[in-house]
Amino acid sequence: MLLEVENCSLSFGGVKALTAFGMALQEGELLGIIGPNGAGKTTLFNALTGVYQPDAGDLRLSGESLVGRSSHEINELGIARTFQNVRLFQNLTVEDNVLVGFHHQMKTSLIAAGLQLPASAKEEEDLRRKAIELLDLFGLSGRREELAKNLPYGDQRKLEIVRALATGPKLLLLDEPAAGMNATEKNDLVGLIRQVRDRFKLAVILIEHDMSVVMTLCPRLIVLDYGVVIATGTPEEIRKNPKVIEAYLGKA
Repeated sequence: MLLEVENCSLSFGGVKALTAFGMALQEGELLGIIGPNGAGKTTLFNALTGVYQPDAGDLRLSGESLVGRSSHEINELGIARTFQNVRLFQNLTVEDNVLVGFHHQMKTSLIAAGLQLPASAKEEEDLRRKAIELLDLFGLSGRREELAKNLPYGDQRKLEIVRALATGPKLLLLDEPAAGMNATEKNDLVGLIRQVRDRFKLAVILIEHDMSVVMTLCPRLIVLDYGVVIATGTPEEIRKNPKVIEAYLGKA
């Protein structure tokens, strides 16, 4: 099992953001997490990446507990994420944003890099080649010398995914990646996420408000409401679930 979450609870003051949350994720699985605003979806991502520490319970990646670890340590263990609001280095080039993702893979020292010693120069050349390969996968290699802030919004979303992939994750957490995209961009994104999963042999957990995206992409869904799991199942099962319908639309 790649990821195991057991009885994870997290509160802010008197507000219970997650209550006894549990789930398991296989290697290579695509899982969607949905729910109304304030359901606890992003809180879960923050707990998985060390932004918040749970009040109770355990979270394990490949058998190793994530509790008490920093975001940096968790990233090195193999979890990468994107955010609801795009977080790029806006004044760096597209290519340099991806190179930032490779930083923990660098073997040469800062001194060697500063002196441009042969080993360092070779390593930088190799990483730039890898960066361009990743950018090409998302149709962004032709814009690699542009500043990130000058990219269209949809391309900024894609660049954030590329930078996350550069860290070499086992598990990719995507927080509303289709937000702000038009219908064509959303269709392209669905294909890209599948391609990324297959090519890099990683698992993906997707938070998404666009039901057409998440139900097309994910064979299994978890529905949260007020921090509690109210349903788990296939897209067809979720569509018909009375608790899910009530959470989104209210009682008749």
